[in-house]
Amino acid sequence: MGPQYLFHKALNFLSSVSGERKEALETLCSRIAESQEKLIRKAEDEMIYCTEKCRGLCCKNLDLDTIFTLWDFIFILVARAEMETVITGQLEEMPAQSPSPCPFLRNREGPCIFPAFVKPQLCVVTFCCGEERIKEEIRRVNRDFLLLCFAAQKARIANVLRHAWRPA
Repeated sequence: MGPQYLFHKALNFLSSVSGERKEALETLCSRIAESQEKLIRKAEDEMIYCTEKCRGLCCKNLDLDTIFTLWDFIFILVARAEMETVITGQLEEMPAQSPSPCPFLRNREGPCIFPAFVKPQLCVVTFCCGEERIKEEIRRVNRDFLLLCFAAQKARIANVLRHAWRPA
């Protein structure tokens, strides 16, 4: 499916959500950002290893279809709506067949374009080493993304039902 498809699907989904459901998504996205902040702060040593030893090697050698999800784009767009134009620009520059590097590395080399505590799920919970010490924080981020997934699915179902019962 690719990140372009998922990004546009997230935009379409968010344009159809309003009111109480939108507030629920905003609350969950705030929780995810808080969970990411706790994880990244506790994983300071692992992040130093990533940036100084690996130099973001995993960001430069990845299969895009296994990294980015619809939920990632929903999270990023709700948490930081201004990222829409930045993401659009990065995706437009992405070559058609490009398994690497990540399209969200500035100038295809880095650093990552996403703000510190507003990153795709797998990007923020995956480390080269030392995950045992931060296992609980990783679990919390994953749980919060799962809750976002459920809330988004609930909103999608509500939209379908609302349109199905609308008089023609």
